[in-house]
Amino acid sequence: MTQSAARTPSPAAPALIVERLDTTHATIARMRCDAPGGLPPAPAIPSQDAFSAIVQLRPFAAHTLWRDGRQVFAGGHGEGALAITSLQQSWRCHHRASFDNVRLQVSCDELQAFAREHGARAPISLRNPEGEADGVMLSLARALLPSLEAPEQASRLFLDQLATTMMAHLVAHYGSASVHMLKTATLSRRQEALAKEYLVAHAGEDVSIEMVAAHCNLSRSYFIKAFKQNTGVTPYRWLLEHRIEQSKASLRQGMPISEIAALHGFSDQSHFTRIFSAVVGIPPAKWRNRNDL
Repeated sequence: MTQSAARTPSPAAPALIVERLDTTHATIARMRCDAPGGLPPAPAIPSQDAFSAIVQLRPFAAHTLWRDGRQVFAGGHGEGALAITSLQQSWRCHHRASFDNVRLQVSCDELQAFAREHGARAPISLRNPEGEADGVMLSLARALLPSLEAPEQASRLFLDQLATTMMAHLVAHYGSASVHMLKTATLSRRQEALAKEYLVAHAGEDVSIEMVAAHCNLSRSYFIKAFKQNTGVTPYRWLLEHRIEQSKASLRQGMPISEIAALHGFSDQSHFTRIFSAVVGIPPAKWRNRNDL
């Protein structure tokens, strides 16, 4: 997984900040500009064989949009507004106000493969909701922000889950072809055991959802849904809680917290403390004091 620590102003537009992460099957980026007047007019985006879905994290007061040289929109969008564009066409945008958005970009080949995985028999395209609010996409975009802000701490397992969930939502609600999105799915006892064994064995590696699903001979979408049905949590959350439980044993042994962080695969002590606090409810040092025998 390629991780770009953005927060770097664009040379051509100093007010633009870009944060980007490449997952196994899609690219996720956050783009924002806090300047009230937005950005200078930008050149056309080079055409690509891909789709882009953009969700606004806050109200976007004004922009003008051209497609293949023809103006197709002038106005603003509210918080949670979703726009889907085929990048095979030529797009140019003039951001005339401050903005903050998250965008998912997926290749047409990947989109078709994902749709076929869910029973689509015809090539699929995505309908543009033209700025309609989409609460699901907004929630998923917000869940990605910590990873975009600290890419060195991002988990591929987590990012793949979020990207797959986004793609499933887009295909189900805006796809041009009929798909069968499973409402329920389960793992056999053997498959659940295989998945957990694989996750634990590779806990210190940057594994992908696809790798774990393939180990169980399942598609990634089916695996995510089935694993949660069996365990009540996503694969990422299950592994996180497992690592935290292992770290508690190290805390009881009196190991320094910095060593515990390294031992259990966290990027540093602050990362471990943040995750431990989020899962357990208190920092590791405080937990150790309460459980000190």
